[in-house]
Amino acid sequence: DLAGLAEQAPAEAHLCLMHSWVAAYLAPARQAALAEALARLAAARPLSWLFAEHPYVVPGLPVPPAPAGRGVPGATAVILVRFSRGRPEAHRLADMHPHGRWLAWWGPP
Repeated sequence: DLAGLAEQAPAEAHLCLMHSWVAAYLAPARQAALAEALARLAAARPLSWLFAEHPYVVPGLPVPPAPAGRGVPGATAVILVRFSRGRPEAHRLADMHPHGRWLAWWGPP
């Protein structure tokens, strides 16, 4: 119930949703529904979405490829999605070990 929770925050507040290895347990259609729900919210207010998920198990989420020659096979991708008029702009900030043992940080473009 993201819309209901968002209504509880002040209208001018910049919302941020963060999750790690949660969407991996959703079917691809539910992952896509999550992305669509966030885009709808972002059309009306500032919103950022930060997540850490394994790219191969979240086909319904916006996961850009790692920078050329810098990806780590089997890594969890750390993604920041910024919205412009409800449209997502996804940036891969890092790759990391699924349990946080290491992090290859690239930062925003």
